[in-house]
Amino acid sequence: MPEILGKTFKKAREAKQLSIEETSEKTRIPKKIIKAIEEDRLCEIPSVFYARGFVRTYSKFLGCEGEKAVKEYLAGSEKKKEEPRLLLDNEQVPGDKVLKYQRKAAIALLAIFGIWMLGLGILQVKKFVSNSASKYKAHVADKKEQAVKEQAVKIVPPREAAKEKVQDAAKAVPEKTEGIELEISARASTLIEVVSDDDLLFKGILKKGSSDTWRAKKEINLEIGNAGGVTLKLNGKDLGYAGKRGKKKTIEITKDGIIDKTK
Repeated sequence: MPEILGKTFKKAREAKQLSIEETSEKTRIPKKIIKAIEEDRLCEIPSVFYARGFVRTYSKFLGCEGEKAVKEYLAGSEKKKEEPRLLLDNEQVPGDKVLKYQRKAAIALLAIFGIWMLGLGILQVKKFVSNSASKYKAHVADKKEQAVKEQAVKIVPPREAAKEKVQDAAKAVPEKTEGIELEISARASTLIEVVSDDDLLFKGILKKGSSDTWRAKKEINLEIGNAGGVTLKLNGKDLGYAGKRGKKKTIEITKDGIIDKTK
């Protein structure tokens, strides 16, 4: 090995005003290897292959590839596509610990972020399930409340029983008699009570759009929860609305006419 090889590198390094520590950090070549090269002690490096790799890397960094001493030393080496890692066992290059801790810190942060995202996802799922359950319970409660209201309104005998009584009353009054025939048509759902000759024929809600007819020999007593919600027809004669909308009204209907008994 030419003895001027080490002096060539040292002179070039000092010309760049670089210390051995700074050069080691920039080239990733251990300090003791740099000293061995500059002091022409490359024989201390166990592998010739690595020794040539160190020299090649150091010469490129310092711009000494064209120096005769460098060319002579590298003349017997084969060109490689990749340079070997210029680190020896038990040697750490400045900055290694920092990079190592940075990698560990990055891995830890990624792990924490992953756990946080997982926890957030679980919370969102629990919130969705809780809201769905609350909505379902509210829906069931509304259904039950509606059923209770409808049951409370239907406090009268069954419709079929009422019709049977009407039919019995109709049979008791021969056709073309001078009895009473009352037809009630609902323009709005209205609570009514119909009593024919002291018999309760109907008490309940007459739904909007429906109509029904009741007969009596002497009189019909009628209670209407919303007088403006129904129209009356007596013995085929249209009497119009029973009264004002929203007003409760009590009416007695006889052969002689209609008597308003509202208090």
